[in-house]
Amino acid sequence: MIKTAQALQLENLDIKQPGNLYYFLRYKNGDQEHQITWGSESYQIDEKIATFYKDLTAMIKEVSAPKK
Repeated sequence: MIKTAQALQLENLDIKQPGNLYYFLRYKNGDQEHQITWGSESYQIDEKIATFYKDLTAMIKEVSAPKK
């Protein structure tokens, strides 16, 4: 996932397009921190970023899910 984040160059993106319901990715590398937000109906996020977000949230759900 780190390599994917680096390939997307999230730290170089300036996306501040929140809506009533919005999504964000925060990228930290050492002392550097960068965040992008999207969700505005008038803004379409790049599909690669949307897929990366979905993959991350799926991983969190797997880790957080109670074991049966």
